[in-house]
Amino acid sequence: MGSSGGSGEPISNALEDLFRFCRTNQGPNQGPHIGLKKRSNQGGVKKAKCMSDGPTIQSTPTLGNAFAGDVTAQAAWDELGQNPDAILIDVRSDEEWTQLGIPDLSSLSKTTVLIELETQTGPNPNFVTQVTDTVPAKDDVVIFICRSGARSAAAATAMAAQGFTQCYNLLGGADVEGWNAAGLPWRAK
Repeated sequence: MGSSGGSGEPISNALEDLFRFCRTNQGPNQGPHIGLKKRSNQGGVKKAKCMSDGPTIQSTPTLGNAFAGDVTAQAAWDELGQNPDAILIDVRSDEEWTQLGIPDLSSLSKTTVLIELETQTGPNPNFVTQVTDTVPAKDDVVIFICRSGARSAAAATAMAAQGFTQCYNLLGGADVEGWNAAGLPWRAK
């Protein structure tokens, strides 16, 4: 997959196709979801080492995706609390952040990073650059969240294609099946 190496460069056609897929398959019962419906039965649960002397994050490998795997909201919360380098990036729209709020990481002495995957005019052409500028190292744990898990899977896939090795999709997103269903902290933007 091609990349957006800097500001102003276009996102690759493959990434635009992935965005198009996500836009048409975002609801919990609206067709296949990247990383939610197809699971690898080979190898079971994957344990990826996050820090040389620290915690591990439990994830489920996915077929057809280059990112590290899907994680539950509770596993994401635990990792964010135990791993000082772990980052949560919310890829929903500014409108969604304003109307619905964002995950509250203040009790972990962290903040949720807000980077739109798509803007009102289409795919965010600076997404890759914005994430690259935010994440200090390509082997840091990066957990992506959106409303349902579709856009966050697309974000994890895009960043894995850029060489980031610890990109995770939060299963169920912020909606009733993910972060909020787990009763995790939430706040207004």
